[in-house]
Parts: sequence; C-alpha cells; structure tokens
Amino acid sequence: MIKRQKFEQTEEDDAYQVIFESNLIKYATGLVSVAFILWIIAISTNYWVIVVGGSAGIPLNGSLSGRTFLWSHSGLWKRCDYFDPPEWNICLSHSYEDHQFVILELTIIVLVFILVLLSFGF
Repeated sequence: MIKRQKFEQTEEDDAYQVIFESNLIKYATGLVSVAFILWIIAISTNYWVIVVGGSAGIPLNGSLSGRTFLWSHSGLWKRCDYFDPPEWNICLSHSYEDHQFVILELTIIVLVFILVLLSFGF
C-alpha cells in the first residue's frame, strides 16, 4: 500500500497564491485592453480593406474604358480607388446611402466584437 503524505498549506502560502492570481489577472486584463484598443484603432483607419488589381492592374470597359484599376483601400469613413492614369484617382467619404453595405460592415464588426468577448471567457 502507498502512503500519501498530506500537504499542509499555510496562511502564508494562501496569501502568496492570492497575490499571484491577482497579478496574473491584472496583467491579462492589461494585455486584452491593449489588444482591444489596437483593434479599435485598426478598424478606424482608412486601410481596413485593401483590394489590389494585380501587378498589371485590371483594364476597365464601358464608361471607364481607357482606365486601369490598380488598387483600392477602404475604411469606416472613406474609400479611395487608384487608377492609371493617375488623374482618375477617386477618394470619397462614405455616404451610407447603400444601407445593405452598411449593414454588412456593421455585421462583420459586431461578429468580430463578439469573438473578442468570447475570448475573454477562455
């Protein structure tokens, strides 16, 4: 038969464990807060979505013929499209008249926010 030794935990050990866990929670909360702030800054920039037309660009037809789409970037507040020749570059603030587009963007942001909140539980 195997004899088990009992481990006596003193009040000093309990106090050390409480302080350790308290510090661990503080550091984890701080890191999550910094990550959350960086996430908010990232989605607030104008470079949230970047679309690249490839190395040669995408030739456009119709009323846009003669232009080549090079790249585009979009954020919550503004969208910019870059073409060749450069005088056709367009930067517009979002008018939010297209409610489906706004609902899609807000849905994606809410889903990411929910995932961040779920990560707090783990």
